[in-house]
Amino acid sequence: MTKSALFLLIGFLKVGGVPPDSMRLEILKEFDIKDYKVGVLNGSYAELLDSPIASFTSYFSTTNLPDKLSLIASLNGLSATIELKIKQPVVYVNLVQVGGSEPIPIIAEWKKWAISTWGRENLLEIKFIPQDFQTINNDPLGLPWNALESLESQMKAYYSVHEPVASFPDLLHLIVHDYQANRFYKRAETFTRQLEEAIKRGRKTGRVNVFIAKDVVTSLQTDPIFQSPSDFKAGWTVRSKNYFRRKEAEERIDDDLESLICQSTRTVVSSDPFYQRTLAHELGHLLIASQDEHTDFGAGADEENIMNQTHTSNKLNAKQFIWGLGYEKIQKSPFIHEAINE
Repeated sequence: MTKSALFLLIGFLKVGGVPPDSMRLEILKEFDIKDYKVGVLNGSYAELLDSPIASFTSYFSTTNLPDKLSLIASLNGLSATIELKIKQPVVYVNLVQVGGSEPIPIIAEWKKWAISTWGRENLLEIKFIPQDFQTINNDPLGLPWNALESLESQMKAYYSVHEPVASFPDLLHLIVHDYQANRFYKRAETFTRQLEEAIKRGRKTGRVNVFIAKDVVTSLQTDPIFQSPSDFKAGWTVRSKNYFRRKEAEERIDDDLESLICQSTRTVVSSDPFYQRTLAHELGHLLIASQDEHTDFGAGADEENIMNQTHTSNKLNAKQFIWGLGYEKIQKSPFIHEAINE
């Protein structure tokens, strides 16, 4: 994204009346922009900054952001006003519950934290569609034909003893890490059968797809005789940086079609901030999409940052917003769109 586009998105700004903790101001500082009135009239940029005949309505003082911006020019008693509309960048989130139709209380908190974290100063809008989450049936998948290709055969024994009513393997137990599949295909992370089947049933293209299941299973133990699942208690993000398709030829998954966020409900406590902020944290993995979102841009050192794995706050810094909004990326994020007139 060009700096001119950055100027338009951040907005036109007068120096007076800027909140000291403004994220927009912090973003401009990261680009070493010291003059905060931006635009072009008949004249040079320097002339505009000191122009006695032109003024901008401050984007920071606008009540209902993003709103129309007014450019007013006057000369010899005559004046003209042009209104400009800055388009709102939006991330549409598709919530999918696996099995059952009863609402999950913590969903309201997940939404609230996601909006308050990424919607700061209306730089980005997080919009959940449809207004209520959809559900897909929990389908038993049957054991794979090749036991060497997956941990499912070994884990079936565990579920038959410890959770006999479970129809594992199925979609309620989303395996996101399968060391045996990774070893079989010689991959860092293999797109598991559970992930493939879930995305087929509830995906919306160009949206952040969030699948809410009973368990998010990260089988990190490597006991070759008896494999017990490790239930991940929060959220897990699957994207092309880490995941490859289940093919002999190396082929990364398509972020627009196959990346997803998995959220677990087995042990979540709706009143616990650690669980409330997990969706906002996982959104950071998809939007920031750097080398290591847990530590990049100072997140690891900032105890209150949303990307700190142990925090219970919802703060982001300017560099994270810059990456999230795509100012320093060559490839546009498939998840950020201009607002649709509704």
